[in-house]
Amino acid sequence: MSETSDQRETGSNPSVPAELDHSWVATELHDGLMQWVFSAHMQLERLEKDLDLIAAPQQLQQVQSIGKVISSALEEGRGLIGFLEGTAGIGARAKKHWLEGLLEFISLVGTDAQKTGHELTIDANPSHWPEMSDLQAWNLSRVVQQAVNNAIQHAGPCSISIRPRINKQTFEVEIRDDGAGFDSAESIATGHFGLSGMEHRAHLLSGELQVESQVGLGTMIRLRFEPESE
Repeated sequence: MSETSDQRETGSNPSVPAELDHSWVATELHDGLMQWVFSAHMQLERLEKDLDLIAAPQQLQQVQSIGKVISSALEEGRGLIGFLEGTAGIGARAKKHWLEGLLEFISLVGTDAQKTGHELTIDANPSHWPEMSDLQAWNLSRVVQQAVNNAIQHAGPCSISIRPRINKQTFEVEIRDDGAGFDSAESIATGHFGLSGMEHRAHLLSGELQVESQVGLGTMIRLRFEPESE
């Protein structure tokens, strides 16, 4: 008997309930990866205490900046574990909480981006971010995060904009940058810049992902789907 495409992609056992798969992944994350991240955070805190503010102000500032990133990683991990366990995850919170989490990520990335001459702008009007299910909120956040990180890490833009819009029953968010750009047809085919992951998340949202980019002319990524309240 041949496996379905979904089984091949996830490696899941059809005889095992999905919630048990999720619980196992959550446990592995907590007992494995998260322990390494927590250990790094503790070591960085000790280093921060040992640094002399007068003698090494720049080093202290850098350590504190790295500490914020690791703290955010810990929060991300805890949120993912909660989401997988079905308790206190991103979907169990009110809309403002997942939106605040997304905006916090954007703010953190934006602060770091400004140090290298980038500018990050966002339309943060709460009315432009609709109510939606846990799964939709999670995947929306991931697409935005991936698009912003791609721009900063690979494109060297002067500015990045994030614009959410609601049109009747459809919600869309557009992430646009004025960076180096790329051959979008080739990159989508090869899965470069996490585009295959974003395509997969758009599929999970029963939505559409549009990517437009040309070398030297920046990039536009638009995600469009219909929000579903729980």
